[in-house]
Amino acid sequence: MFAQDYTQDDIFQKKLLFLVPFYAMHYEKALHRVGGMDIAEKEKILVDFRRLQERLEEELPPAEQAKVYIDLVDLMREVDNHIFRNDESVKKGVDGIMGGKAYELYSDILEKRGREEGEKRGEISAFKKMVQLGKITISEAAEMAGMTPEAFKKIAML
Repeated sequence: MFAQDYTQDDIFQKKLLFLVPFYAMHYEKALHRVGGMDIAEKEKILVDFRRLQERLEEELPPAEQAKVYIDLVDLMREVDNHIFRNDESVKKGVDGIMGGKAYELYSDILEKRGREEGEKRGEISAFKKMVQLGKITISEAAEMAGMTPEAFKKIAML
C-alpha cells in the first residue's frame, strides 16, 4: 500500500484519515521534474489542499474535530515541509491553508494548563509561607496572587 495510490475521495470514502498527512506525496514527482512546476500546477496544489482542509472539517464530528484535526494537520505540516522543502511558494501556500486556523495539540493544551496551575500553586505556597513568617499580611499576599483575601485564605488553607 502506497499513500500516493489513494485519491482524496478514496481517503474520505474509505475513512482512511491516517493517510491525510501523506497526501502531499501525490506531488512529489512533479516537484522533482526538471524545471519544477509551473504556476498553474502550483495553484492546482493549493486548490487541492484547500479542498482537503474543508473535507477534514466536514468529516470529523465536532466533539472529535479539534483533537483529531489538530493532530492530522500537525503531522501533515511535517510531511509537507519535507516534500515541499525546495519550493518555498508551495510550502508557504499549503501552510497557509492547513494552518489557517491557530490550533494547538490537545496534549500541548493540557501541558500548558498543568504548568500554569503548578506555577500558581507554587506562588500561593510561597505567599502562604511569607504570611506564616509574618513577612506580609493575608491581604498583601492575596493582592500579589490576584485574588480576594477570602479566596486566598481558602486556597492557602489559612
